[in-house]
Amino acid sequence: MRTEYLEYLLEVARTKSISAAAKKLFIGQTTLSAIINSVENELNVKIFQRTHRGVALTAHGERVIAIAEEMVENNRQLLNLFADTEPTRRNIPLVAYPSACSIPIPPSLVALPPIPTTNLLHPLLTASRITSPTPYVVV
Repeated sequence: MRTEYLEYLLEVARTKSISAAAKKLFIGQTTLSAIINSVENELNVKIFQRTHRGVALTAHGERVIAIAEEMVENNRQLLNLFADTEPTRRNIPLVAYPSACSIPIPPSLVALPPIPTTNLLHPLLTASRITSPTPYVVV
């Protein structure tokens, strides 16, 4: 079972509606319904009692939701365990292939000095320029 499925179950339990939960989760109602059925089949229990006014938790569903809340919280703690450590810098190369290029790069741009990291949009990104055998840029 996927962790996000537990989050889906929690949202359905909170909203007491599959359609309202689907809208909040940005997934289709039929998709969410199929996921709920899949989880119920996997656990071999009925989690929600479906009515014309929405859904209600069954007795087994209340136990499932209590455990799912713990599991989701533990998963968040695990994912954030090392969030306080020093983030890693990333270098993202931008490449233009001569065969895909159609506009010549002006000589003034080709001769530019190295790109200063202070001008980047994110402080953990670095940029570098690699000279190409042909002075063209992708449009």
